[in-house]
Amino acid sequence: MPDKIIAAYQIVTPMFLGDAEQGLAPVNSMSFKGLMRFWWRALNWRRVDGNSSEEQLKDLHRAEAQLFGTANHQHYPDNGQSLFILQVKHHCRQTCSGKNYPAPYKSQSAYLGFGLFKMGEHKDRDAWDKHKHAFTVSLILSPHISTEQSAQLLEVLQAIGLWGSLGSRSRNGFGSIALASLTQNSQSLDVDIKDSMDYDNKIEALLNLHRQQRGLPPYTALSRDVKFTTSKKYYPDAISAHNAIGQAYYNLRGKDGTVSRPERVVFGLPLAKQDTENRRASPLFIHIHPVGKQFVILLLYIPAKFHTDNRYGTINDSPVIELLGKI
Repeated sequence: MPDKIIAAYQIVTPMFLGDAEQGLAPVNSMSFKGLMRFWWRALNWRRVDGNSSEEQLKDLHRAEAQLFGTANHQHYPDNGQSLFILQVKHHCRQTCSGKNYPAPYKSQSAYLGFGLFKMGEHKDRDAWDKHKHAFTVSLILSPHISTEQSAQLLEVLQAIGLWGSLGSRSRNGFGSIALASLTQNSQSLDVDIKDSMDYDNKIEALLNLHRQQRGLPPYTALSRDVKFTTSKKYYPDAISAHNAIGQAYYNLRGKDGTVSRPERVVFGLPLAKQDTENRRASPLFIHIHPVGKQFVILLLYIPAKFHTDNRYGTINDSPVIELLGKI
């Protein structure tokens, strides 16, 4: 029988996934594989060689095409099908309504979901239920996959389970997911998180592999400059935790926030009255994670070269550092 990796995830905060008709769509193999590709790139910048970023990016793309597959046979004639088959199985398909969460103008979670609702309009929005929905991801490995590539897949699944999210506003803590179990060929791996310190240690162990990577990567990738913090406070439910970080975020970046408009660029573009043309996702990842029967907030800051626009050659990240110190 082929080797198999099985990862079970629980949804922690409401997940907004849509289909072509803007209706609620479940996690599928394509969306999860896209998430795996994103974090594989973030985790593998340290593994590529080259005398320039351009050479390193070519090596990275080649390795990604070999592992995940590609339709670009012109540039990668030796690569085609992925070295694994990905399957997603749902254990429940109950949903909750956006009427109750995030409640616009009633909690600061709504601020983190800005754009999910029209301004001044309370529009219903369905999300996968944060308490009653879970899914399992199965990877059936090709006999041609190497031991190193198999280890990389395990690392990606673990990283997603520690700080990953899916769906709209995922960098703002919506769609947070947590790893419930992980097995390789029926052999269970330890993924239990006993307390906040244990959670910190598991994150640090993964990040430490990248501490020797100097200089800002040309894209979102782990390096020695990555910073993270978890809340000292435990919250009774995920909504309370998400609302708490929403309030802290609003106090900094909101209408009457302490951070000036030019300094808010570090949280991403476009930015009203500052730069409405350029696009840049926030380098700050907000995640809510279960610890026992309670929940903690994780802030993960992954700095990289911010933008090709020369105005952003140097970015003041003090607002992010300030936010990291407020939870």
